[in-house]
Formats: sequence, C-alpha cells, structure tokens
Amino acid sequence: MLISCAVTIVVVSRLVYRKGINLLISVAPRTQTYDSSSVRPFCASGGDGPHVTSLEQMREMHMLQDRIHLLGRVRRSDVRSVLTQGHIFLNTSLTESFGISILEAAWCGMFVVSTRVGGVPEVLPTELVEFANPDTDDVVRALGHAVQVVRSSPRDPHAIHAQVKELYDWRRAALLTPGIHVSVLATQPYSLYERMVRCAASSARPIASPIYVIILVVDCLWFAILDWMWPFDGNADGVGAGWNEETWKEVCVLVSHFAISADLFRAVIFPSGCVGELCGSPIR
Repeated sequence: MLISCAVTIVVVSRLVYRKGINLLISVAPRTQTYDSSSVRPFCASGGDGPHVTSLEQMREMHMLQDRIHLLGRVRRSDVRSVLTQGHIFLNTSLTESFGISILEAAWCGMFVVSTRVGGVPEVLPTELVEFANPDTDDVVRALGHAVQVVRSSPRDPHAIHAQVKELYDWRRAALLTPGIHVSVLATQPYSLYERMVRCAASSARPIASPIYVIILVVDCLWFAILDWMWPFDGNADGVGAGWNEETWKEVCVLVSHFAISADLFRAVIFPSGCVGELCGSPIR
C-alpha cells in the first residue's frame, strides 16, 4: 500500500534527558526543510518531564504550532491509538537496553527511525528500521530517508504486524531462559589478564582505556581482600537446592498462554503455601 497522504512522524517518550529530548528539540525544526505537503506534524507525547517546557519553547520559537502537536500525558490504553495515527516512529534515546517502545511501534505497522544505542540494533530486522547516530544531522538524514521509504515502497501494516509477532514469542523466550542461565554458569570465567585486555580494547579512546584497566585492577584487588577476610561459601545462597527444570518448563508453558490461575501458580511454585507469608496476603 503506497502512502498518498502526508507522512506523520510520531514520538512517544518520557520528556527526560536520557530519552534524547534535547536531540529531539534540535531535530524537530529541521523538518521544515521537508516538503510541507509530504510531512505532517510530530505528535510528541508520553507525559510531563523536565524538558517539556523546552519543547514548548522550541515550538513557539520556530512557529511550528501547526506542525508539532504536544499531546501531553497519554494513558497506556491509548498508546496504540496514538501510534496508529502515524507512519514513522522516532526514537532519540541516548541510552537504551531493549527499547520496548520501538517494538510496540513496529507492532502497529510503523517504520522506525532510532538512534543506534544500546540493544536497539538487535530489536528489529533492518527492513523495518533506519538507524542514526545520536547527533542532529544524522537523525535528520535518517528521517528524510524514512519519509522516502514509506512514500515510495508499498507497506502493509498488517503484514508488518504479523512479521513482528513471529519474531517475539514469550513462550519460546520463557523456555529458552533456563538454557541461557545454564550456558552462562558453564562458562569459564576470564582470567585477570584476559579481563584487562578486553577492558583495554573496549574503548577507542587512548586516555579512557588505561583508566578502565586501573579501575578493573583496583576492583579485583579489593574483592580479593574481601574474599580473604570473609571467604565466600558457594552454597550459602542455596541456589539449585530445590531446582526442577521440568517443573520450570511446565510453568513457562502455562504462563505463556496466560491461562494460569493464581492458585495453580502458587501450588506449582510454592507447594508449602508460603506466598501469603512472604507477601503478607494471598495472591489475587
């Protein structure tokens, strides 16, 4: 389906520094360089934050009231309705572990433009997202390319939704989790020398690398002193004492289908009925 109307860019984010609101403030006025008939307003939402005033001042300064709509706080139940109004989802985060908002936007059939930070590059396939460095010029470039993509390439939101749905299966994720834990526990720890080499190679800055290595060595010496003063008992935490992998898999299957009841969950995980004692009240 080709988009014949103007393209709407949507931003759903908390208005805080970590979410790159300063970057958004510098990018938004640059969209005036796009054809006004081909790009419609930003819809910036997600509630209040320390940068909401700066965003409003930017809109007033550049007289973008007709192109940028600030929706204010949006209830969780209304996020989908906001996302489905747009064609491009913009994420300007400066740091991100996974980026669930990106996944939600793609789930709604949107094309995603995001800064290449943290675990974001691992969330979606390349045909659904355009990455940019966290600087104004590159984000503007990525947005311009995204506008061309959504206007020139046939895009079926339902097909994109189905593709994303196949990528993320909570049942499969739950079943794979124990295997990941086992593989991590079976991995041999790096020696101090190997850690120093990896730490030095982790930064391209000639000044930062030696500082990282010094911090690593000091930490290792400190932990060695603590271990000498108070030796660590590997069995002190009791991990694995009552572990049953088959029971875990059965619970994962039940949870993945969202058909498990509180009583069944309590019976499988806490057969002694200690949930009420731990939480102060039964699960409801």
